[in-house]
Amino acid sequence: MNQNCVDVFSKYELPFETYFQKGIDHVTQLHDETELIWVMRGSSTIICDGLTYTLTPQTLFMVNAFQTHTISSTDDSMIISFRFSKEHLIQNNHSFEGMHFINRVYTLDELVVKYNEVPLLISQLLNLLIANNPSSLVRYKIIGYYNMLIYELYTMLLKEKYLDVKKKDVPVYLNRLNDITEYINKRFLTKVSLDELSSHIGISRYRMSHFIKEYIG
Repeated sequence: MNQNCVDVFSKYELPFETYFQKGIDHVTQLHDETELIWVMRGSSTIICDGLTYTLTPQTLFMVNAFQTHTISSTDDSMIISFRFSKEHLIQNNHSFEGMHFINRVYTLDELVVKYNEVPLLISQLLNLLIANNPSSLVRYKIIGYYNMLIYELYTMLLKEKYLDVKKKDVPVYLNRLNDITEYINKRFLTKVSLDELSSHIGISRYRMSHFIKEYIG
């Protein structure tokens, strides 16, 4: 059984760590990062604060920061885990601090129906990560997708607590992020002004400034 956690995409220097793992048997853990666990194949057992959860293929589970947990899985399993950097979340006003959400298993089918932005962003994020193209352009896109994912996860968890939260049009935001990064990348030798960029995208200068700060940093 595998006890090691290696960030497979450390070359990008991202605000989160990604682990691909098979047949794991982790002893009790406690860390200050919120963690998203996705069982792609096989099955896994997670114990959080004394409660046991069974994850089957295409199910997801989130672990609170500072929550005691253990995780084990079958030898034929394939599990992807994302650990979110606490410092980045705080800096970008996406922190989960003070919001101790209820642990539960989510199926991918359920998320597609109820919170389809979450699986959409996870798949977009993974596609960029496994493309093996560690350029600055790809890195900015990854960070942008990641920031959108954090927002959608936060919204989802709030909705699970029966709060009415205004949703964002994720496909529009994804297209906008791609347009911005592609436009800047093609003109990296020249100075691109905020006015020029906002005119190209078709939004106000103020909204462009806010969008870049919120999703690219």
